[in-house]
Amino acid sequence: MEANEQSAKVPEPDVKRARSSETLVEAVTAARTESDADEEEVDSCFECTLCLQLFLDAVTTPCGHSFCSTCLASALRRRSACPLCRRAMHTHAPPATVVLNDYIRKMYPKALEKRRNEQLQREESTADTPCTNDGPRTVGLFVMETVLPGQSLQLHIFEPRYRLLVRRALERDNKIGLAAASSHNGVYTHFCEANIVNSQMIPDGRYLIHLVGERPMRILSSSTDEAGYKVAEAELVEDGDEYDDVEQRVREKCSTLWQQMRTTHGDSLFFREFRDEIGGDIPLGSTELSWWACRCLSVLGFVDGDTKQQMLGSSMKHRYELVERLFWDVEARGGLERLVGSSSGVSMVAGGGGPRGGCALM
Repeated sequence: MEANEQSAKVPEPDVKRARSSETLVEAVTAARTESDADEEEVDSCFECTLCLQLFLDAVTTPCGHSFCSTCLASALRRRSACPLCRRAMHTHAPPATVVLNDYIRKMYPKALEKRRNEQLQREESTADTPCTNDGPRTVGLFVMETVLPGQSLQLHIFEPRYRLLVRRALERDNKIGLAAASSHNGVYTHFCEANIVNSQMIPDGRYLIHLVGERPMRILSSSTDEAGYKVAEAELVEDGDEYDDVEQRVREKCSTLWQQMRTTHGDSLFFREFRDEIGGDIPLGSTELSWWACRCLSVLGFVDGDTKQQMLGSSMKHRYELVERLFWDVEARGGLERLVGSSSGVSMVAGGGGPRGGCALM
């Protein structure tokens, strides 16, 4: 009888296992001092590795990595794998991490409220400023050397503020501004808007990206994002449609230069890299030709930073006139044949110099 009574007994609940996430959080919260509560310095272990900010509506992947829900959703649109370990994921809606979210809500209420308000403002800003060619628009700036439209370059992004800039660009329209640093007011007035044509995120949060310059922009006003990178309200620099016969003269110069490059260097590695750097063979369009000539002379070392700024801020006619004057300078220094013959030592570096900020050219 006693044995039956013992077997019928229900074991007492395990208090530790039954403790709710709310009780656990309250116990931890009680240990905090009032000064800690006021400062709310967020521990890095509660920051998303994608946006480098406090978790917002954290979710956890099957492999055990946690991210903000919006950050993970954005990453999964590009690749169905965990952004950190690259393990394949068969669901794009992993469950919310209840204990972690409760902990953050109790431990960092002010920081969480600020984080949520910033996210709402960013979403509203994205909705209010669609990516169109008409009128001013907001562009995040990556400060490095001057880049020209059509120029191709690959960057290794490692600085946290620029990692966040790239992530936000990938979420929106793949566009960032490439601006040159100025000793007077931070950056020059004109910059090139570039398109991220390919990107890869390394498990530790760094990015490898392939960029192509698209169009010249003029800064109307600028500020600094709380993440640390510059943001500009900018407008497109219009080309205009009056460029008379200077285009034909420049086209003839470009054809001569291109033919001499082919004859001198053939299919060498230098020539292939040179062709990739300037965007391929001579284009047919007037606008494309003007930028192709600018890139060609820039890579060969005949365009300094100030001249690039003039190119970015000028009409097509003025740009052709600048290029024609540069060709005259080349001829005054011994002609195209001498330039082409000595060009194999030219370094294929965007803008004629190393980049600034948290990146490295690849």
